[in-house]
Amino acid sequence: MYLYVVIHPYISCMTTILKPFFLSVNTFFEILLKSFLPWKFFVPECMMQMNRNRTFQCLCIPFSQKIHDHNMKCGIAINPDTPISAVESYLQDADMILVMSVQPGFGGQKLIPATLDKITALHRLRQENGWKYLIEVDGGVSEKNIDTILDSGINAIVAGSALFKSADPKKTVDILRNGNRNA
Repeated sequence: MYLYVVIHPYISCMTTILKPFFLSVNTFFEILLKSFLPWKFFVPECMMQMNRNRTFQCLCIPFSQKIHDHNMKCGIAINPDTPISAVESYLQDADMILVMSVQPGFGGQKLIPATLDKITALHRLRQENGWKYLIEVDGGVSEKNIDTILDSGINAIVAGSALFKSADPKKTVDILRNGNRNA
């Protein structure tokens, strides 16, 4: 099971709300902090009690060692307008790169085609440097564009509207996992 949680910087009670949930459910959590001060909004005491099957992504990668010290994985979220050069010096420390292929905030948007070039470039950098990060894409993923997305070098996708609006979610999941060529 996979759960995607977004913690907004203006909601400071999230630790109190989410901690019991994190501790009672044994699943993979991906936590995306929309904050440049993640420790102000998500205290380490909560994270220390979680097991290592959690991925903690923040936009402030200088915290990567602190995140790794808590036996968690650290990722970088890149918005469509963010150039790879803005985060390139942190890539070797990342466990996952989340490429936002839409402007964050609203479901049902169409994938921004230029973000696929970013995924391909991240894939190339990973191969050239022997880095180990996974590449994930979030936004506008659909049955129509999944083959192109899979060809770009990604390891994981986030799909919302493609599933929620599907007449046959089971078939959609199969297509999103394997592409149309294999369906």
